[in-house]
Formats: sequence, C-alpha cells, structure tokens
Amino acid sequence: MAETILWDSCIIIDAIQKKEGVIEHLLPVIRRAESGDVRIVISAASIAEITYLKDLSSSMTQSEQNATISAWMNQDYVIRRNADVGVCQHGAEIARSLSADGERITPLDSIILATAIKTNANALITLDDGKNSRNSGLLALTGRFGDPGLQILTPQGYLVQSEMDI
Repeated sequence: MAETILWDSCIIIDAIQKKEGVIEHLLPVIRRAESGDVRIVISAASIAEITYLKDLSSSMTQSEQNATISAWMNQDYVIRRNADVGVCQHGAEIARSLSADGERITPLDSIILATAIKTNANALITLDDGKNSRNSGLLALTGRFGDPGLQILTPQGYLVQSEMDI
C-alpha cells in the first residue's frame, strides 16, 4: 500500500517554483509518487493559499502564474482533499487547544493539519518553523495531534526518515 503524505502550502509553492535547496529533497518524493509508492495529498485550503509565486512574479504575469499553479495541482500524483465542515471543525478544535496553552496557529494551518489527520497521513511535510510569524509553526507540533501522533517533518527530515524505513 502506498504511503500517504500531506504537503503544506509552502512546500507546494517551492515545488512549483523549483526552489533551490528544497526541490532537491522533493524530487525523489515526486518520483516515488509518479510510480505509485507515495500519495501526495494537499488540502483544498492550499488551493486558496497559493495565489501567486513570489520567486517567479518578476518573470511571469499573474495569468501565467495561475496556469502554472493549476497545472501543478492537476498532476496525476496530486490528491486534493476538501476542507469540509468536519475538517474545519477539527482544525478549529486544534487551534483552540493550542490557544489554551498559549500557542497560536493560523486557521489555514489548522485546516491543513486536520486534513493530514483525517487522511491518516504518515507525515505532514512543511518548512513552517514559525520563525517568520507570531505563530508556533507546524514543525513544533510534530507528534502532538492524531493517533498515533502525526509526524510533521521538513522535506529533508522526511527523506532521512524514509531512507531509515527502507
């Protein structure tokens, strides 16, 4: 059975832009997804979150960026999951529980995390360490939600873990 991983919006953007320092760690995962060994799941919330490609904005019009984003989202190996009422309610519960502990998470990140839990993902892949915001960052939440605790990893961390599991 194929392993299921969920990509955060920042990872999707880096994959589309082929961002140096990140794409090298994503290409092996994409190859595994193309062969059917890995299922790359994305939340419908990511579709709304990815509105432009900062690194490509100087060389592409918004219309060209839209087409590039759409083409990536429609790859055969990309599985989109809706942010339905149940997922959004679970995301709100996660955000509230963190808030009670003095931590913060964005509403979109809470939906992405809830989507990973609902799809029984083996891992959520992100670069969100919270350093560029007032939020905790998804990486700080590894193992704290889901049963068993969902692993939240960087692309590099995921590759290392995958190689250890082989």
